[in-house]
Amino acid sequence: EAHINLGNALRKLGCLDEAVASYRKAIVIKPDFAEAHSNLGIALKELGLLDEAVASYRKALAVKPDYAEAHYNLGIALKDLNNLDEAVESYQKAIAINPDYAEAYWNKSLCHLRMERFDLGWSLYEWRWRRKKASPARIYDQPLWLGKEDIAGKTLFVYWEQGLGDT
Repeated sequence: EAHINLGNALRKLGCLDEAVASYRKAIVIKPDFAEAHSNLGIALKELGLLDEAVASYRKALAVKPDYAEAHYNLGIALKDLNNLDEAVESYQKAIAINPDYAEAYWNKSLCHLRMERFDLGWSLYEWRWRRKKASPARIYDQPLWLGKEDIAGKTLFVYWEQGLGDT
C-alpha cells in the first residue's frame, strides 16, 4: 500500500516514470493487488503506453472482476485505441457494478456518438450533468429541448455549454 500511495503522489506530481516504478514494486510484493495493476494502467496511459495500460487493467480485472474503476479505465484506454465497441463493453461492465457511474455513462455516450449511433449517444450524453466535473448549471429560462418534441415553426435557442468550442 505504501508503494501505491507513493506512486499516486508521484503521478500527481507528474513524475510518471517514477510512479510506474513504484506501482511495479507494489506488484512484485503482492502480484494479486488489483489496485496496483489498475493504478499502473493509469500511469501507463498517461505516458501514452496504451497497449501496456490495457494489459494492466486486464490484470486488475483478472484479480478483481467487480472493480468498476478498472472497467471504466479500461474503457478509456480502449476508446483512445479506437476500439470503440470494446470500450462500450467496458463502460457497460462498470455501470453494471455501479449503476450511478456518471463518468462511465458519459464516456459510453461519446463512443456511441463517434460510431454514429446518435439516438443512444445523445440520450446517454445527458449523464454529463451528473459528472463530478460537470459543466456549469444551465442558467437560461428557455425550456430545454432533448429532441423529443416537434420544433417545426419554433425557434431553437442554442447556447454554449462546455466552453468556447461549443460557441
